[in-house]
Amino acid sequence: MTITILSPHCARVDFIEYQSRSLAKFFLDEYELIILNDAKDAAIRADIRLECDRLDLACYDTPDSLIHSSGPVACASVLQWAWDELVIQKYANDVVIFLDS
Repeated sequence: MTITILSPHCARVDFIEYQSRSLAKFFLDEYELIILNDAKDAAIRADIRLECDRLDLACYDTPDSLIHSSGPVACASVLQWAWDELVIQKYANDVVIFLDS
């Protein structure tokens, strides 16, 4: 059984490496950290993608159509999108963890 960790990121690119290192230190079982790239700024979106490539992490860009009227709404929109488009379709047999950055 695979443990899949989905983590949305929209601003602090440096948190991705911190998260990855922390998980590697504490997880005894195999897992996969997947970054949900929710940056609205094109430069930050590109930086998140580059950091994921550097750390060899899977990265999914969220659609621009998600509602971002406030922080809580943006978070809920990303998690709902990830549930519908990723968890149900690709990771339904895994243990899935949503981990906020």
